[in-house]
Amino acid sequence: MPEKTQQFAQNIAKSLIGKEAAHPAQPLIQMQGIRKSYYIGQPNELEILHGIGLTVYPGEFVAIVGESGSGKSTLMNIIGVLDKPTAGEYVLDGVNIHDADDNDLAAIRNRKIGFVFQTYNLIGRQSALKNVELPMLYAGVPAGERTRRAKVEISLCGEPKTLTLSVEGDGSEEAGSS
Repeated sequence: MPEKTQQFAQNIAKSLIGKEAAHPAQPLIQMQGIRKSYYIGQPNELEILHGIGLTVYPGEFVAIVGESGSGKSTLMNIIGVLDKPTAGEYVLDGVNIHDADDNDLAAIRNRKIGFVFQTYNLIGRQSALKNVELPMLYAGVPAGERTRRAKVEISLCGEPKTLTLSVEGDGSEEAGSS
């Protein structure tokens, strides 16, 4: 990795974890020969991913683009450890995903992976504050600390007098401020 990129990665790691990363040149994501197949009855096999290789280092920004039906969502589900590949090797931050059980995968999703969805994925019966607090609840953050941190994050969206969560008639959810 070029020295400038390595320094940038080191700065990102330091800002995220409050200290220098032990191995900034170690890939965060390392995929080799990733294949994903779905079986539609015997002997029908539909292979969606055909030997994907991907390496992502700390501090890098990556976009996955392609035509509709090209396997982007399937790949993202594997990267996000929501699904496992049919074949190939996937190492996420030093952890071989193939060897991880369901509890390990849940812990990895809770501590190492963040998702940004194309549509809102908020819980309509909860306030915006409670929606922001939810991941911290799963992570075991104490209630007072969760609320304090959630209020700080919400304040970054502006200074609303109130923050409401409304569910639109079409089923999409929207967080709004006034």
